[in-house]
Amino acid sequence: MSLWSHIELSGGRVSSASEEASEGVRELISQVGRFRFFIEAIDVEGGRLGLDSCADYEAALRRAELARQDFGIDHPVRDNIAGSY
Repeated sequence: MSLWSHIELSGGRVSSASEEASEGVRELISQVGRFRFFIEAIDVEGGRLGLDSCADYEAALRRAELARQDFGIDHPVRDNIAGSY
């Protein structure tokens, strides 16, 4: 049995962003305020694993579907965006 329940697509405006590397943490100020689509794997207990994000809805749908296949999830992608933006 899979630990993963489904893949979820959602979206929102970025309120803060940073990246961590061997040199330390760097703030990504240019990303703040932008709208992004987020792809997450949801486990059977409701935990979330962030997988990817992008600015294009169609690309986000494709990435979510690929993630569903990669994780071997039978349930369709749960699109929380459709009809709401």
